[in-house]
Amino acid sequence: MSAGSFVRALSPLSHSLAQLATAGLEAPERGLKERQVRVGHLQGLASVAEVVAAIPGDYQSVLAPELRLIEKRVRSLLKARATHAAWERHLAAGTFPAGFAPSDPNVQLTKEFAEEGSGRTIIANLKAKAKADAVAILGQSVRAKADERDRYEAMLDPAAILGKVAPLVQQQWTVLQQRMRVPQFGPNPDSPNDLMVTGWDISDAAKSLHEHVLHDFLHYAYRVRAILESEDLAASLKRDAKRKVAGSAAEQLATGGGDVDMTDAQASGSGASPSNRTMQSMIDKAVSSALKSRDKKGKGKKPAKTTKKTRSSSTPARNAKEVRQGGGAQGKGKGKAKAKAQAKGKNAKGKGKAKA
Repeated sequence: MSAGSFVRALSPLSHSLAQLATAGLEAPERGLKERQVRVGHLQGLASVAEVVAAIPGDYQSVLAPELRLIEKRVRSLLKARATHAAWERHLAAGTFPAGFAPSDPNVQLTKEFAEEGSGRTIIANLKAKAKADAVAILGQSVRAKADERDRYEAMLDPAAILGKVAPLVQQQWTVLQQRMRVPQFGPNPDSPNDLMVTGWDISDAAKSLHEHVLHDFLHYAYRVRAILESEDLAASLKRDAKRKVAGSAAEQLATGGGDVDMTDAQASGSGASPSNRTMQSMIDKAVSSALKSRDKKGKGKKPAKTTKKTRSSSTPARNAKEVRQGGGAQGKGKGKAKAKAQAKGKNAKGKGKAKA
């Protein structure tokens, strides 16, 4: 098998594009153009699974797990980055994220003492101490999350990735050299018109593939990170849009505007101001209504459903016999059964005449 057919077997599309793009070029320039074609092919992949599948088959067993590990670390990096930014905003604004809010100290004091000056002072000092401790814990957590973020950034550094992957590729190449040998032919001394095997050498296509994998793996890693960052950005924009709609709905509720029904709030509060749970439920309903109305823009109206007319219950029976026997086929069946039972009696005929 020639070098060209071997590469075509590995990647028909990439090899065909490389041949078209590099025809008539010198070796160094042709190598650069081929790499550009390969990188361009990677840029067209839209999912991590597609990037993993693009790894050459001979190196799938060693490089696919590394790409999956990079995917996991990128996700952890994005999560740590978002959490750190959110905590920093809370720390600057003097608020607390979920799980950090200080709780009121549970001090066993009598109501009489707690309402006096000294008792109120003690409770106020304890609350201030609890809040200061919560702020200190939040600050330490922000620094810890920053260290976590920086750690993942270091793991995803190109030098760190290549330093770990290069030995794996070289180890796999050592194994492949044993089975990627091709024969070398020369003239046969005994028969000048025939060729004979004069030796064995490593396939040029295998050598080229080994170099491509070493040069291109970082582009695989870059593509995985770019895909995940794009997905994270799209999700973030969607959350911001939903948060904006929720804020607008809350503002309408606070000012009494909009089309929000206040019946639930009035009923739950019995004339007083609605509870936090009720307000949140109303905000959720307003957000859901706003999102549905936005999604329905541009859609036509559905045709009205037609209802099937049913027979009115006031329709009179067909005749008195149907009423007496139960009506319809079932009534007739019941009448016949009853007649047979009466016929078994001793004076069935006389009774039948009396009834008639």
